[in-house]
Amino acid sequence: MKQLKKLALALVIASVSLGASAERVSLSPYVQHYSEWNTSENPRLEYWCAHAALKMFVKYKMGQTYSLNYIRWNVFPGSSGYNSNRCPYASNSSPRLSTDGFCGNINDILYGAKQLGISSVFMKNVPQVVSGKPNYQGVLDAIKMGTKDRKSPLIVFGDFEVLNPSPSYGHAWVIVGYNTDGATNPKDAYVFLRNSGRTSTDPEMDDWVKVERFYTMMQHSHSATNPNFNFVMY
Repeated sequence: MKQLKKLALALVIASVSLGASAERVSLSPYVQHYSEWNTSENPRLEYWCAHAALKMFVKYKMGQTYSLNYIRWNVFPGSSGYNSNRCPYASNSSPRLSTDGFCGNINDILYGAKQLGISSVFMKNVPQVVSGKPNYQGVLDAIKMGTKDRKSPLIVFGDFEVLNPSPSYGHAWVIVGYNTDGATNPKDAYVFLRNSGRTSTDPEMDDWVKVERFYTMMQHSHSATNPNFNFVMY
């Protein structure tokens, strides 16, 4: 089964090659979409995008499904810093009934992936700025490294707003591919995303956005004291 999956992925990537400088790579047909707002697993509608991102990541790699509630109570609690003060957005305001406050972060996801059996998982740190300029090339290279070279989706935190990114609340995004067709600059390539914030999914991907905009989204969700963007892949 694993060999057939690897062959299928190889065929997908080969079939979307657009030339030496342009290509479209997508793992989205193989990365199952899960919503963080699944009321059977998250009845209080807590902000569990990190939990849902890990669920997608583990399902793709290991073929095993863990509920959001299981990750909340049995996986993330072992991660240092996972506590009720983590989430600044918890409230009783409709429609969200979140009072738990146990949002996940990138370190929880790295820890959780290891706990659930992905021994090869690691964090790729990409400098936000190189020579005083936004490191669009480094971001695109990391996405290529994951989806194309390692056949791995990536998880990274970025602002939730796709169409008009502005500092709001952070969101765990699952990157499933990219498209460089027509892009003469790395910032103009597109990133393909699985979005647990959606309750339904597009057959191809949930959202897609240019690298330049996604860079801004990530800036809003990384600490001002952190010089890197932090990607989790295996």
